[in-house]
Amino acid sequence: MALLARKPEDRPPSAQAVAEYLAALEPPAPTSLRTPLPSLPSTLRQAHSPRPVVEAPRTASRPWKAIGAAVLAFLLLALGAAFGLRDRGGDAPGRPEEGTAVTVPITTAPAEPIVVGILHSLSGTLRESETPVMEMTRLALDEVNAAGGLLGRPVKYLIRDGRSEETVFAREAERLITQDKVSAIFGCWTSASRKAVKDVVETHNHLLFYPVQYEGLEQSPNIVYLGAGPQSAIVAGPGLVPGEGPPQVLPGRLRLCLPPCRQRHPARPDPCARRHCRR
Repeated sequence: MALLARKPEDRPPSAQAVAEYLAALEPPAPTSLRTPLPSLPSTLRQAHSPRPVVEAPRTASRPWKAIGAAVLAFLLLALGAAFGLRDRGGDAPGRPEEGTAVTVPITTAPAEPIVVGILHSLSGTLRESETPVMEMTRLALDEVNAAGGLLGRPVKYLIRDGRSEETVFAREAERLITQDKVSAIFGCWTSASRKAVKDVVETHNHLLFYPVQYEGLEQSPNIVYLGAGPQSAIVAGPGLVPGEGPPQVLPGRLRLCLPPCRQRHPARPDPCARRHCRR
């Protein structure tokens, strides 16, 4: 523009000339209000003649462009939300689609232990007999834990003293089941203590592992009998004698003495042994 020309001689000489130039650029007034404007000097008229303004043709598509831009923005937002839900696995509950990888968090919390009870006489007249069985039970459970536990869970054992009395055995078994919430009981030595605990485990539908031989003539779905019965320890005895090589069957008659006893273990198998000896 001549108003901002570098050379001073190309610029308007006065403010009046600038005003006249700007007035000439204004749109023409109506005919009734049109007033003649003073003409510019010939030097300015040639230098500052207004350039023709080419107006771009207006079209009626401008509203449709705005609507198209809004629709495009909405589609982009919807597409971004869909990708976000897919990355997060979706907010709605339900089974994942086939072929979708599901990440399961790994919990580091320790597994809950399996609690069992060990019930033997650690005092009284049967202490010398039952303490080794209690120690062997602990050794076996420690080996299970050292190998990784049972079903991926450690085994915790609680030791209770039966005090060589069957009533104490029954009371301690009741406490292990109802208060300590054990899964099973390993214990008892005498048949009297087993009989007392048998009533408790059958009442609560629980489980007892009985580790030693017993007199037989008993079967309970709540007791696992780990020891030998009379058919293994008593019935085969009268017909065999020790010697060099395999046992030999004695020929002829053999006199045996079966002294009576008030304990349950020998009292029950004695009739079976007598019948077997008469054959």
